[in-house]
Amino acid sequence: MASVDKGPASPVVDIDVLEYIGGHTVNSSLSSAVPLARPTLATHLWIQPLTQNVRLRTDGGIPTAAIGFQLAAGTIYEVPVLTGAVQVIEETASASIQYQWIRRR
Repeated sequence: MASVDKGPASPVVDIDVLEYIGGHTVNSSLSSAVPLARPTLATHLWIQPLTQNVRLRTDGGIPTAAIGFQLAAGTIYEVPVLTGAVQVIEETASASIQYQWIRRR
C-alpha cells in the first residue's frame, strides 16, 4: 500500500494503488465452463454477471451449474486470484458477464 501525507495537521493514510490489466471484456458464451486467463501482473478480478447467475471456481476445478461460487446477476464482485485457474459457467441459459483484471499494490 502507498502512503499519502496530507500535511502536518493530517495523519498518514494508506491507500491502494489500482492498475487495470488488459481490457474490459464481455462474454455471453457460458453454456460450458470458460477459463478466464489471468494476466501475469493481475492480482484481482472484477466480474459482474449481467442477466443470469453464474458459478465461478478459482481452485483449478471445473464449475457446473450447481458447483462453484454463485455470483448473482447484477452484482459486481472483486475476487482475489493467486493462480491463473479461474473458470466460470452459467447456471441457466443466456447468462452474460463483464470482467476486468486489475492489480492492487
